[in-house]
Amino acid sequence: MDLREVLHDDPDDPMRTAMRQMVGVFSRLERWTISSRMRAGRQLNAERGGYACGAPGLGSRAESGEFVTDAAEAATVERIRVLRAEGRSLRDIAATLTAEGHATTRGGRWHPETLRLVVGGSGVRSPTRDPRRSQPIPAACRRAAEAGRLASPQQCCGERH
Repeated sequence: MDLREVLHDDPDDPMRTAMRQMVGVFSRLERWTISSRMRAGRQLNAERGGYACGAPGLGSRAESGEFVTDAAEAATVERIRVLRAEGRSLRDIAATLTAEGHATTRGGRWHPETLRLVVGGSGVRSPTRDPRRSQPIPAACRRAAEAGRLASPQQCCGERH
């Protein structure tokens, strides 16, 4: 018998089947444990008002684990709000920002959906859920936004809750 040979699962061998299933159980346990620790760490960091994860929202950046205001991006956010207050559509605002040379956070094109998130949406979002995900927004993110440390709960850790 060649030791490098991988034996196929034999449905008539209960020991081999049991061992394969145990490997699967422990792999899944490890994934859950890692996810749980990461979630707890992000929540604790967010409760302390720190940078939890993901990309900071437009108008802020992470420095030494804390959110700080980015002057250029804050000016862009203010420009977006002024244009929206004038009654301009999100598509028109995107075209205007591009024409004026305002850069997105990652240097890409402006999109109406990005702008909708910046201006607060059209009432579609509930304060505790993001329509694209079924996960509730963590309480720590909501508290940080309510305390005025963030513009919105979604800005907390950059994740789509």
